[in-house]
Amino acid sequence: MVVDKSCSVYDYRSRKHASPMSPPTSPSVEDKPLDAALEAALDWQVRLHSGAAGASERSAYAAWQLASPRHRAAAARAEQLWRDLGNVAGRPQRQIGWRRSRALAASLVLLGSVLSLIQRDTWFSNYHTDYGGPKVVSLSDGSILTLDTNTAVDVDITAEHRRITLRRGQIHAVVAHDPARPFEVNADGGKIRALGTAFNVRRDGDGVDVAVTEHVVRVSLPGLPQATEVYEGQHLRYGAGALGVPAKVDLRTVTAWQRGYLVFDGAPLSDVLMQVAHYHRGYTLVRDESIESLKLTGVFRTADTDALLEALPQTLPVHLRRLPGLLVIEAGQR
Repeated sequence: MVVDKSCSVYDYRSRKHASPMSPPTSPSVEDKPLDAALEAALDWQVRLHSGAAGASERSAYAAWQLASPRHRAAAARAEQLWRDLGNVAGRPQRQIGWRRSRALAASLVLLGSVLSLIQRDTWFSNYHTDYGGPKVVSLSDGSILTLDTNTAVDVDITAEHRRITLRRGQIHAVVAHDPARPFEVNADGGKIRALGTAFNVRRDGDGVDVAVTEHVVRVSLPGLPQATEVYEGQHLRYGAGALGVPAKVDLRTVTAWQRGYLVFDGAPLSDVLMQVAHYHRGYTLVRDESIESLKLTGVFRTADTDALLEALPQTLPVHLRRLPGLLVIEAGQR
């Protein structure tokens, strides 16, 4: 599938239960989870408007609607959402165009499929977290894993090796010393080997970020002849077969999620929304690359990322537009 870069979709998920100390969430941000019928109906909209759907697909869609009143209601809502997105896309913008068909198709493909991928990771993982906050896991070798919200991992510890697979989300590992059994984290095709250490690994839409909080790790990618060592106080990003260069990083910012905070210091809006996606339920649609490059600075509670989203028009030249199950972020004026 070709995704139109003039828009990007992020799924943002809110906690099911707010902390007693946290302020009430704003009712103006749509944060209710999409049910299975609506997800299926959205997927049907993408297939039917892809340009490749024929009579058999349309007949199957009609049969799906007839199967239950719930399907018919979901289909009506999904069709209205498609029309609303088309209205948003078709509205003229100063200096900004929107290539509608691919953008809408890419948006709703993600809208209809992200939750099914998350469910798959949850079902098949050894440990996972929902939207209730970090979880600490003590492994059989004495190592400690802290799982961020919306995270899933596999653990494979034997007499010969220790392997962790990060399916989604973010972890911090404090590794027990055991030279006879290497400790490795596999994430999105890359391998992070601990050399007696503690480190943070985060998967997001652009790849993987590795930050070392103690000692050193070695990062390698298949097909690349040489691994890269990342030392305490450094981080490295990799993705799409490319291995980045270690750079200095603020470790308190990297590990702020363990204390219930998100810290941004001139971070691009695309990075901000990618991190917010771990803590909110729902979707945001960003309309063009110029908006994604806008910089944001601030400290926000992971328990109240609605406040972050509501603050965007006050701090950045953007406008928020709300549709059922979707928050659209458009270019605006301040």
